[in-house]
Amino acid sequence: MQTKVLKEMHKLSHDNEQRYQLLMRYLRLREKEKKQRGLLSRLKKQWNAHNKNITAETWNKHSS
Repeated sequence: MQTKVLKEMHKLSHDNEQRYQLLMRYLRLREKEKKQRGLLSRLKKQWNAHNKNITAETWNKHSS
């Protein structure tokens, strides 16, 4: 998607309004993807930290 937007932008002249609109669309997409990557990495860190503390152990039977 990003390369498609950039290719279209390069085809247009510098003083074209459509070029400006494409550039703004591209920048909004980049910002949105950046935020999503940040959220996913935070969730992954939390998941790994949560699962790191979980260990499988055998049950010990206490004799009374």
